[in-house]
Amino acid sequence: MNERAAERVADTVKVVGLGVSPGIAQGPAYLLDRSQPKIHKYSLQSHNVDAEVERFERAIEESRLQLQDIRERLARDFGTEHLYIIDSHILLLQDELLITNTIATIRQMEINAEWALKRSIEHFQTIFSSFDDDYLRARRADLQYLGNRVLRNLMGQGIERMAADGEPVVIIAHDLSPDDTIQLTRERVLGFATEVGGHTSHTAIMARSLEIPAVVGVHDLLRTVHTGDFLIIDGQDGTLLVNPTAEQQAEYQAKRQQYLLHEEELLTLTELPSVTLDGHRLRLDGNIETPEEIASLRVHGAEGIGLYRTEYLCMNRNGFPSEEEQYLVYQEVARRIAPNKVVFRTFDLGGDKFLSLPPEHPAIRGSMGLRAIRLCLRNQAMFKSQLRAVLRASSKENVRLLYPLITSVDEVLASQALLEEARAELRQEGQSFDEHLEVGLMIETPAAAGIADLLAKEVDFFSIGTNDLIQYAMAIDRTNDEVAGYYDPLHPYVLRCIQDVVRKAQEGGIWVGVCGEMAADAESIPLLIGMGVHELSVNPVAIPHVKQIIRALSRKHCEELTQQALSLGSATAVRHLVKETLASLFDCGE
Repeated sequence: MNERAAERVADTVKVVGLGVSPGIAQGPAYLLDRSQPKIHKYSLQSHNVDAEVERFERAIEESRLQLQDIRERLARDFGTEHLYIIDSHILLLQDELLITNTIATIRQMEINAEWALKRSIEHFQTIFSSFDDDYLRARRADLQYLGNRVLRNLMGQGIERMAADGEPVVIIAHDLSPDDTIQLTRERVLGFATEVGGHTSHTAIMARSLEIPAVVGVHDLLRTVHTGDFLIIDGQDGTLLVNPTAEQQAEYQAKRQQYLLHEEELLTLTELPSVTLDGHRLRLDGNIETPEEIASLRVHGAEGIGLYRTEYLCMNRNGFPSEEEQYLVYQEVARRIAPNKVVFRTFDLGGDKFLSLPPEHPAIRGSMGLRAIRLCLRNQAMFKSQLRAVLRASSKENVRLLYPLITSVDEVLASQALLEEARAELRQEGQSFDEHLEVGLMIETPAAAGIADLLAKEVDFFSIGTNDLIQYAMAIDRTNDEVAGYYDPLHPYVLRCIQDVVRKAQEGGIWVGVCGEMAADAESIPLLIGMGVHELSVNPVAIPHVKQIIRALSRKHCEELTQQALSLGSATAVRHLVKETLASLFDCGE
């Protein structure tokens, strides 16, 4: 596990957390206050209740306008990418259950709006706490963040803007909300550090996407760093230096220049193939969620789209997009990436996306992981609508379909039956589509990995989702910084599990890719090559790094290395083995 301690050297303090986005930055600290306002409860006179309800409604509207302003500024300055997060927060502010519950509490208990809202938030968070689902955990945090926004407006405190005007800063916070993270830009923010988070948290993934150095999981960060402190942040090794010496500043400035030079050199690889020294070709694709990201794919040298997250079409609405809305987006993506391939993953949705639906709705029942293919099969009209949209977009024959969170053959058969119904309907309607559309499924649970030989008989390819596979295999919450160190792709079970899946896929005559964060992990890449993985799909900005590693390796050596690694008893031993190999190829084993 990563060390998280503070050590004082003269007037300099060094803190260490989890480095989640590489790069080095130096600059002043800016503490972003996202703490919950202190709330006092007081009773109302009956004749003041209506005025209190109006005060609450004004605060809701003020909060909505603030978010709308953020949305407009981001759209104007940086495009529409990731605006779905702001849209989903605006919708949450309009949620009838949240608003109705709060107003009812004000009227029934005759108490102030702040206290009534606090009760409502706690009520819904208690419901969410009974679930064990990534999306619901994220929604608990979103609800708390939005509640704080409304509370501050009720109390006349206002909302501190992300990265205030002025010189660029290093953001310091307990955590960053999705609204905060999409306002991160390289012009405003040099880097950031938080007290919580893990390598696969939304904040970390966004930081890597924007190429902003980031360190998360730093204990007692807010007690150690103050606004105005001069900081050095190293997003590779997780180091944060507070008020460094002149010598340390010079040392890290030289290290930063070396890093930037290395990044420039990597971009020269974008037009080169991802092929090993002994001629083995490995397909290298990108993971995206909006059409706007296709430009980044091209800049960084992706061969295609290995994972298109269609669920983000649902993030700005109360319900599902229509077939026609989906078709237009899928068609645009397929057209813009052609002749290269795109893999559309069907909705990986969870109950938190539908807070405004009644509690008895299947989307928010308290079963662990009621999402993805399970939720789609519960809503077959919606699912078939998506399948029809994907099929219609496949006429250029560069589309593939991917089912998430499969755990049984029955789920595959049920999904394929709906797909065949969609095909039959489109034929009858005279609609064109790819009759030979490739269909795959995600291996992201131990259950799916254990029956990979049976699943391979039903589909054309596997995509191993290592983020969830490792989480479920290791029995950890990967968003919890207290156990984030246990999230280790090099754990012997994880490696053996992936090797078994690849072997069963090969025996079944289908190809297999990896689309989780492990696919971009330098220490994992040689092992994935050695296991026989056909494709790696990563964040677009990581593609040049991955390609450099692939081109420096031989498949034969990777196979030998993998056999050695699979015989070892600990992730530490595996990591040491792989680092020795990487160190012999590059200046450092990173």
